Amino acid sequence: MSERGFFSRITEPITERVREGVDNVEEKVKGAIQAQTDKVKAAAQAKAEEYGRSVVSFGVAGVLGWLGILSLVAAAILGLSEVLHPALAAVVVSAVLFLVAGLLGLYGKSNLPKSPEPAAPGPVTPALRQQDESVDHFWTD
Repeated sequence: MSERGFFSRITEPITERVREGVDNVEEKVKGAIQAQTDKVKAAAQAKAEEYGRSVVSFGVAGVLGWLGILSLVAAAILGLSEVLHPALAAVVVSAVLFLVAGLLGLYGKSNLPKSPEPAAPGPVTPALRQQDESVDHFWTD
């Protein structure tokens, strides 16, 4: 009897059992993942249906508000163009808008929460020095 035949007869049943066990575990894991995915998907769909109309309403309101602001800017430019050259009126209105944007940016920056200062590293104690010396690094001989 050859070695290969003997070991094949011993290892084939074990291999089949291991393969079946791995397949069984794989199916259980796939099922658990699929169940969690379905649960999250259902929850997200429920939230989307619950908030759907509000999101659309806020979106349309935002677009219409933006169009209103653009109309006011155009009206300001047209109004100033009665007194100034139209190009100069556009520059004046743009400068005012940039000034307001800059002031709002500075105000927002000043209201950001302060980040904690990083702690300064403490002194190296003899225990830490000793611990570092006892480490064998792969680059040392």
